[in-house]
Amino acid sequence: AGENVTLQIPLENLSKDTAKDVRVKITTDPEKLPFIMDKATYTDTIGYLRSTKTEVAEIQVQIAETAQNKIYAIDLEFTYTNVHKDEFTTTSTYYIKVVNNEIEPTVGVTKYQFVGDDVVAGVDDAMLLTVENRGTIPAYNVKITLSGFDKDGVRLINDINSKNIASIAGGEESSVYYNIAASPKAKSDTYELTAKIEYTDEKGTTYETESMVYVPVDGKDSAAIELAVQNVKSKDQVVAGENYTIAFDVKNTGALEAEKVMVSVRYPDDFIPKTSPKKLIKDFKSDDVKSFSFDFMAKSEAQTKFNDFYIVLEYYADASSDDKSTFEEYCGVMVDGKSGLGRPKIIVKNYALEDMDVAMAGQEFVLDVDLYNTSTDDVIKNIKVTMESDDGVFSPVDSSSSFFVEYLGRQEMITVPLKFKTKVDASVKVYNLTLTMEYEDGEGNAYDSQEQPYKEVEKLGIQVSQPVRLELSEPVLPMDAMMDVPSDIEMEFFNMGKSTMYNMMVKLEGNFQVQGSNYFVGNFESGRSEYFSATVIPEAEGEAAGKFIFEYEDALGNIEKVEKEISFFVGTGDGMGDFSDGEFPGDFSEGDFMGEDQAPESDWKTAIGIFVVMGAIAGGVWFRKKHKAKMLAEMEDEDE
Repeated sequence: AGENVTLQIPLENLSKDTAKDVRVKITTDPEKLPFIMDKATYTDTIGYLRSTKTEVAEIQVQIAETAQNKIYAIDLEFTYTNVHKDEFTTTSTYYIKVVNNEIEPTVGVTKYQFVGDDVVAGVDDAMLLTVENRGTIPAYNVKITLSGFDKDGVRLINDINSKNIASIAGGEESSVYYNIAASPKAKSDTYELTAKIEYTDEKGTTYETESMVYVPVDGKDSAAIELAVQNVKSKDQVVAGENYTIAFDVKNTGALEAEKVMVSVRYPDDFIPKTSPKKLIKDFKSDDVKSFSFDFMAKSEAQTKFNDFYIVLEYYADASSDDKSTFEEYCGVMVDGKSGLGRPKIIVKNYALEDMDVAMAGQEFVLDVDLYNTSTDDVIKNIKVTMESDDGVFSPVDSSSSFFVEYLGRQEMITVPLKFKTKVDASVKVYNLTLTMEYEDGEGNAYDSQEQPYKEVEKLGIQVSQPVRLELSEPVLPMDAMMDVPSDIEMEFFNMGKSTMYNMMVKLEGNFQVQGSNYFVGNFESGRSEYFSATVIPEAEGEAAGKFIFEYEDALGNIEKVEKEISFFVGTGDGMGDFSDGEFPGDFSEGDFMGEDQAPESDWKTAIGIFVVMGAIAGGVWFRKKHKAKMLAEMEDEDE
């Protein structure tokens, strides 16, 4: 096997006449021969073969390396004439034994490696895939096709899934690169890809094998996030009716980012919260530290006992997922239930916004505040409440910065509606509204027996958000789309609001194929513009319809969706002429752009047509730049 040999075929003339022009031809089906068929036929010719004489015909062949180890029967056909030019044909069989110690090409994946030990979710990576030919015979036209990619798992990044290798010698190996990445939402796991390998041997025989490729992903699932509660500060003991504050830091001690962390304190029944018991962190990066403070008050009727508090962290690797992890830190306090019952004390027992969860910048809102007299022995009179907000972000509407309450009975509660307007340029965060309450006891005293004034200060945390405003330009659609021909669709979009849009994803879908249908923008900041383009391949003539879909989260984690419908006409391309034979109108070989047979009038009409097309392209580019400049100018005017 693999050798170039000469088949020596002895021919004997058994007749009494001379044979002339003796032609020897192999007639066996080429597929059944052990030869590499680089010629249409194998023949040899002998000019004269006299009676009772023997001549040897010789045919040069190359034995295929993949030929089987066995005896082959080769059919021969002899054609010749006698001296009278009569034609004769006879047949015979010639046997050869092929000895083959070679092994057919066997190609498979033997190893693969990545830039790091694992592919990190949301980080571009590359994979070096190595294939080896375990046979002794070369493999040719090796095609490696990877499948099993998923947009939420492992996916290709600006690459194709099929790679080609011209040849791999027996016992040798070769490598190909693939640019890959794990989705930012991918969980820690090992993802499976399938490598389909197709190749041929020197005879053109085709082979196909499959190998599994395992991609370890360091994902952003919540279980892989590490958070710690540090520097906890609180009192060891409080008396009934007294305030109690828990202050602490939260640190991301792991290597992964938490997209959302909910920080809260779980408190016992003998306490009431004086500030919002839950606070939110977004995009909590590795090594970041956030400080928190939660205010409570022991109820006036609280019994003497130890009370349990728990600092609770609920965190998510993916803010849009329900997959969360929870961490708790214990914090307790002793309550003295025998002290302070006689002193009248006013507190804010509860507060809430009417008909909304947050205060919107530039808009009015009503805050319902519950004022409560904790005393079981005395009433409260002549209550003056003064209001002050951080940075003056909340302005009272139709009232001054203070209000008056005449009377509050023992353990009585009243609800006071307060109307405010939020500053237009307020940042998205929690602002404190401080209520300073000065009052008298039932006897009209403004001071207690210890000469301490009847005065309480409450801080109310109010979340402020900015309206989200996504502006879309007119999409740039194909003017001459044709069926089964790629065309580009483009759109520019702007964040004209004052708030960041989080985890923005742009999609294009419709009754056509889309290449590059998804674009992950990420955090889309205020004043920023972005550009999205995709290639579409219409599958039918007539109207093609689809839509752009924009999905994002606002500062409070609410998911929003904006859609923009599009449509364009698709032709068949029949009017373009038939250039399949490679001939185009006119003869350009001699530099004659219009062609020698084209009339002068046709020359200038064609030239005008070319300038019109060039003008249309230039006009489109100018229009797009002009439109973007106008949008940005409008945004700057609005900010001023």
